Amino acid sequence: MKIPPNKAQSLVYDFIIIGAGAGGLSAAYSLTKQNFKVLLIESGKEYSPENYQLDQEDWEKKGFPENFQHQDYYHISDLQSLDPTLKTLRSWNHRYGLLSPGKTRRGWKYHHVMGIGGSTLHFTGESHRFMPEYLKHSTSSSWPVSYQELDNYYHLAENIIGVSGDSSEVPFPKTKPYPLPPHPKSKASQNLGQGFKFNDLSWTTNPLAVLSKPYKGRPACNYCNNCNKGCPRQDKGSADVTFFNEIRSADNLHILSDMHCAYIKQTQDKIKSVLAYSKAHEIFEFTAENFIVSAGPINTPRLLLLSESKYSPLGLCNDHDLVGKNLIETQMWVSNAINSENIESYKGLPSDSICWDFIKPNSIPIATNGCRFTLSVSEANLVGHINYGKRVVKGWGLQHKQGIREALGKVIGIAGLSDSHPNKHSKVTLSNSRKDSFNQPLAEIHSFVSDQDIEVLKHMASINRKVLSSMEAKIFEEYGSYDTFSTTQTLGTARMGVSSSDSVVDQFGRSHRWKNLQILDSSILPTGAGGAAPSLTIQALALRATNYRKLR
Repeated sequence: MKIPPNKAQSLVYDFIIIGAGAGGLSAAYSLTKQNFKVLLIESGKEYSPENYQLDQEDWEKKGFPENFQHQDYYHISDLQSLDPTLKTLRSWNHRYGLLSPGKTRRGWKYHHVMGIGGSTLHFTGESHRFMPEYLKHSTSSSWPVSYQELDNYYHLAENIIGVSGDSSEVPFPKTKPYPLPPHPKSKASQNLGQGFKFNDLSWTTNPLAVLSKPYKGRPACNYCNNCNKGCPRQDKGSADVTFFNEIRSADNLHILSDMHCAYIKQTQDKIKSVLAYSKAHEIFEFTAENFIVSAGPINTPRLLLLSESKYSPLGLCNDHDLVGKNLIETQMWVSNAINSENIESYKGLPSDSICWDFIKPNSIPIATNGCRFTLSVSEANLVGHINYGKRVVKGWGLQHKQGIREALGKVIGIAGLSDSHPNKHSKVTLSNSRKDSFNQPLAEIHSFVSDQDIEVLKHMASINRKVLSSMEAKIFEEYGSYDTFSTTQTLGTARMGVSSSDSVVDQFGRSHRWKNLQILDSSILPTGAGGAAPSLTIQALALRATNYRKLR
């Protein structure tokens, strides 16, 4: 239940959770079900179906209705110079030429949402487990949790969410079936699948947190292909309509939204309280026995670094200078093309099919990370007339209008996705010169594309072009991570491990030093998994780490 901040300030809780995304809400679900008294603090607002604008005439121009009030917390630093010999990895469009025309990488965006549900509010719903090989293998740090230890928690999360999929078509072990059957492949997906099969590549159904049948009072998907703009029907399994819906009215859960957590107070070995600002810039202090930080891979290290004191002069949990280091970002290559026939690519689901053939470690020469492929039309925002007019069809006036009508539904595209390799240059620090509206230093994102990342990008671009060429589809646009920082699957900035010398938290997300502090979000993942979507793994880790009745 919602509670005024002045009342919450007068109470002592068993747990305070900072952040209501995939990790924070699954932790809140677990703890509330175990009858702990929980205070959930979120910087953004709670979204409701009427906030999404897919029923309005200008839906295509509006996109996801982001709440910008507290989104002024990060800045992208100057990025690396581009190699003139890598022209084939430059982003381009047939109407505009180079999309990042400078001599250095362009810092575009860290894609996220502040609000109850976090970035699951605008994700496509991909619901992947991490391959067991990644939970053993790492380029820089070992996972302290095995696949077998996560299996039951994966299964629990899949059933809370309502994942649709085919257990026989996934590359990871699945001891129990998905709760719902897979979605039918769209016409566009079937068409693209022919290109993959022609090149001896697989093309199977993608497990999705999108309902193929009614489930727990939520309707089945209507295949509008706009998951990224928010789902007003609530058939997409974002964390707010799944984990949060099951506990939102619980008496032992108190909720504070639009509250900006600014500082965590501590003693030598214990966290005491958290300080937070309201929208009106009033400061409040909240106390608890235990604290969970789930603010995301950029804001979590920022909050820890801001919480320096005489007990932690380098920042909270930063005795070994690891907070903010080992930033892992999305590596992607997208190729969009015009198909010879109308395949109604504005219908269906954004990512109903997937190619797993290169997902395992060392599947790509030189690189240790794998990658995977799926459709790109919806995430590229090519499901409506406006972007066809801007990006697909050339011309002007009546000819342009007729061209849009002729082309609509013919766009087909492939997204290759991977994770960057951790390196010393990619990290999150505090800005020396930029501050937010609360007069606190911004998080500064430093990003670097390594030689191994470039090899993965080359491989993904080659596969995309080969498949589309075999379909005789004409590519009109390509873009990727080589010349543009644009990340969705961001990990690693407070990674977990066995030893405090090479990790920030242990296998349960607990600080190695402050035992009443846990971190439960994507920042604790020590590696990615070949571009697999991380939300289900974040939720499984959080459910396991907060299962106090069994594990404590």
